[in-house]
Amino acid sequence: MIDVLDYRMLRDAGLLLDDIDQNLPLEELSVMTEWQEYVSIVDQNPEDTMPEEPQEETCFIVRVFRYIINFFKRVFAFIF
Repeated sequence: MIDVLDYRMLRDAGLLLDDIDQNLPLEELSVMTEWQEYVSIVDQNPEDTMPEEPQEETCFIVRVFRYIINFFKRVFAFIF
């Protein structure tokens, strides 16, 4: 599941990748600031975790609808 932080990370990485000439050899890419920033964003090392932003509390109605939708998904998955 992609949350808001993942979405922002992918958006930022995509914007950086648009500015990079991807036809350049890796030696030239590795010295570019944009490329280094892109690699640092998409790197999946767990020790390089970004600080957690506070999660927005969802309103009660949204939580109820999600609960109902998940309930019906489970019922239909069980039936079919």
